[in-house]
Amino acid sequence: MGLAEMIAKAVEEEYAKKQRERYEKLRNNMITSTEISGICERKFIYSRRNPEIKPDRAGISTLMHGTMLHEYFEDLLQKYYPNMHVMESEYSAPLGKDYKVVGHIDVLSIYDPKNRTLYDFKTSNPYAFLKIRNEGEPKLQHKYQMNIYKHLLERNGIKVNDMQVVYINKSRMSFNRRGNKQSVDELEMIEVPVKPEPKLTKVLLQHGYDMLTELNRGYKGRNLDESLEKLKTYYKVYGLNPEELDKENFQKWMCDYCRYKDMCMQKDKEEVKEGNQMNRMMSNQVQGAHVEKSKDMEMEV
Repeated sequence: MGLAEMIAKAVEEEYAKKQRERYEKLRNNMITSTEISGICERKFIYSRRNPEIKPDRAGISTLMHGTMLHEYFEDLLQKYYPNMHVMESEYSAPLGKDYKVVGHIDVLSIYDPKNRTLYDFKTSNPYAFLKIRNEGEPKLQHKYQMNIYKHLLERNGIKVNDMQVVYINKSRMSFNRRGNKQSVDELEMIEVPVKPEPKLTKVLLQHGYDMLTELNRGYKGRNLDESLEKLKTYYKVYGLNPEELDKENFQKWMCDYCRYKDMCMQKDKEEVKEGNQMNRMMSNQVQGAHVEKSKDMEMEV
């Protein structure tokens, strides 16, 4: 086995280990901030019923970049900003009477207690990075995550006044090993503020509650389109603008790269077939009833 193959295997095993630990820890009464931000009910339910611990390219890339950045920033903060600290804890809060929402800080988040500011670092591909820089707005799912993080931290006694997502252009990242420390030679970053939105937080928590309820009732869950429509309804109930849900083109990138895509499409095909059969049965019954009624009317005449 060559060195490259050995490294790849080690990374895959580490990724699989983290996934196993994650699924073993979760219960049917718990949902994570990442799962809520993922929007799609069906993907959430499939992931719980069919946990996939095999590594994928996106997962491995996130793990590697996150680990290297974590090491670098932790050393940097200890040296220059000792009052700021990397958030590595798990925070939870009640979700209704029977459930809990949990925040796993699994990439890199930093809290500044002086300004009560929460920073979350995200790596981004060049196209997305340029789009975010030009528009000055965070990705919608990251806005969701940050508002849930704020809710969880404040429920655990940590006040958050401001939030920032720090995007790092992956194509401009260069790592070199110097001694026993990781050094980032080149970073292109932008800070994007996230506005605290209490009403949006209520929408997201309600969505998470619904997802857990669907899971525990044994349902298949709403697909992405249906989940988005339900979210839009909640947006309207809380006086928010549902049009922001149309900006991200979720259907394109979320469904195209979903590991449960084939399973979901097969389920929809089966439901269409069952629905067509049911419609034909109902149509035949209605036609039969109409014929009988017509005969009765003819007899009455």
